[in-house]
Order: sequence, then C-alpha cells, then structure tokens
Amino acid sequence: MIDLFLMANLLPGPKHGYQLKKEARVILGEKELHNNTVYPLLHRLEKKKWINSRVVPGNRGQVRREYVLTRTGRKELLRRAASPADKEIESSPAFFFRVGLFPTLTPEQRLYILNAREKALQTKTQQVARMRQEMDLGAYGGEVVNFFQRRTRLELAWIKHLRRLAHHPIKCVEGEASP
Repeated sequence: MIDLFLMANLLPGPKHGYQLKKEARVILGEKELHNNTVYPLLHRLEKKKWINSRVVPGNRGQVRREYVLTRTGRKELLRRAASPADKEIESSPAFFFRVGLFPTLTPEQRLYILNAREKALQTKTQQVARMRQEMDLGAYGGEVVNFFQRRTRLELAWIKHLRRLAHHPIKCVEGEASP
C-alpha cells in the first residue's frame, strides 16, 4: 500500500525522496518511515517505469533526487485505486486513501468503491450482531461492540453523503477535466 501512497503523492508534481517519505509517514500515521523501506520501493517503482527520477541541485549546494509520476504510473495508480481488492476495501485506511483520490476517478469508479465499502461494513455489522447473540461479551466486550456499531452507522451515513457527491464534478489534480 505504501507504493500507492508514494505514487499518489506525486500526482501534483515532482517531489524529492525525503519529501515523499515525510508525507507518506504523515498519511500512514507513522512516527518514522525508514529509508530502507522508502528508497528501495522508489527504485522498484522506477524499474517498473511508474516513476522517473533525476538529480537536481538542492537548496544548500547538495544534489537531490527528484521523482515524477509517469503516464504509465498514473494509469497503474488509478487502476489500482479504482478496483480495490476485497481485503483492501475492508481496511479503513485503504478506503480513506481511495476517497482521497476521488478527484482522479470517474463517478462510476467512486460509486463502485462506496458500494464495496458499504457492503463490507454491512457484513461486519452482521458478524458483530451474531457475536452479540451467541457470546457473553461482558461489560467491556459489549462496550467495544456498541462503539463499533456507532462508528459503523456514522461511516454508513458518510458513505451516503459521499454517494450524493460522487455524481458532482470535482476539481481534478493538475487541471484535468472533471468527470
């Protein structure tokens, strides 16, 4: 998933490796992303021709490597963002990431993602309801289930809101025409 975050962060334009690492860390909620995670991944993306890099002068006389998303990389990013695997759509961070990419997706792709997430939440809700019926959860287990149910209702309401917005033109990245 980090590869998608890195590629998505290149949608607005070229960035240095350090900036990509810092932004991915923030988005992923990590205290630190190690260089041995980010830079080998950038090299793999470059080998696949999804990004290009070049050496540019830095602010203090040093040289820095700047990365840019290629047309092929953009297509791959949008393909993977628009058609998440079932396990990905069950993950809140993966779903939120895709919502963040909605300006680059078509209304049909947005609706597909929203419908898939709604279905995943409904399945989880049914599993939790069975747990409540079939298990003695105790006070704290019951609190966890209650919290999950409240959070799920809130997210389902948000999905309903996003579904209404999904048909409206959205300002796209880098001046592309709105769908």
